[in-house]
Amino acid sequence: MDPKDALELKKLDLERSRLRFDVVKWLIVVVGAVVSFWVIDVGRLKLEEFKANSESEKALLDAYLLASETTQPEVWVRKLQVISTLSSDAELRRWAVSQASYVKKCSAKQAIYQETLRTAATLMHPSSQSDSAVMAARARFEELYWADLPYVGESDGVSRAMVSFRNDLIAIENGTGNTASAVTSLNQDMLELSAKLKLDNPQDDATCTTTDRD
Repeated sequence: MDPKDALELKKLDLERSRLRFDVVKWLIVVVGAVVSFWVIDVGRLKLEEFKANSESEKALLDAYLLASETTQPEVWVRKLQVISTLSSDAELRRWAVSQASYVKKCSAKQAIYQETLRTAATLMHPSSQSDSAVMAARARFEELYWADLPYVGESDGVSRAMVSFRNDLIAIENGTGNTASAVTSLNQDMLELSAKLKLDNPQDDATCTTTDRD
């Protein structure tokens, strides 16, 4: 072969090699770019998913916190059940289940005790309240006395204090006996009721039992 032709062949081989190298190089660049965009997109999707889940769980917790400001534990339990069903966080679901169990067992009692104290306090000073507020408190007191407190398992001490408070309240309302004495007795009943409610601490699981009013 002519040396000149051999040289041309060498040049051609070099060009082909360089072309193959360039093709491989650009393929690597393209693949790298595709992989990079895919990783970025997946990361963005994961971030958006995490953000959406976080906002959803925050909304669920906010709804529960708002419900817990009321004296309606059954509403608290419903909110907790929603959290345990819809949350994607396993720890949050476990907490919701545990909290719902506690609310059913003890927090209902605590909420009713707090409402009982507020209702009795309203009836202690009717002159400082509007007629509608006193009437509502009086009706609510009867509901607490006959239904809510026995349902949540009031202690014997709380039951006796409620009976005494109600008897003196009725005596004042009916004007029977010595009104001044009845008012003094009602004040003492209020102190006794407050002490018994505090003593029967609903936060102590051991006291979350059921007792019947005699």
